[in-house]
Amino acid sequence: TFSGSKWFKRGWTLQELLEPSKVELYSPNWRKLGEKATMADMLRHITGIEEEVLKGGSLENVSIAERMDWAADRQTTRPEDITYCLMGILDVNMPVLYGEKTKAFIHLQGEILKNSEDQSLFAW
Repeated sequence: TFSGSKWFKRGWTLQELLEPSKVELYSPNWRKLGEKATMADMLRHITGIEEEVLKGGSLENVSIAERMDWAADRQTTRPEDITYCLMGILDVNMPVLYGEKTKAFIHLQGEILKNSEDQSLFAW
């Protein structure tokens, strides 16, 4: 089913869903199902991401904890990739160091603390 698609569980697809203003969604046989904006209600139920954000709303009004929560159940090949796929939606710029595994998340948190006053980070 559409809602059970692996695409919604992959780490890197989070930013692929959020960053472009227009995303077209297709079935496995390449039939167009719709666009992100027109399917926002369904996508909200699948991803937990608010419709306003899916329709192009700013991430500035979304807490860091909520943005991290969007990635919590997503899977990546390398442990550090889940951290690296969050960098764009958290507006963090830091070196990508493959091999640091879960230490990457600690580095991400440090960078967030340097640049944000959002205390929701401590929920993680």
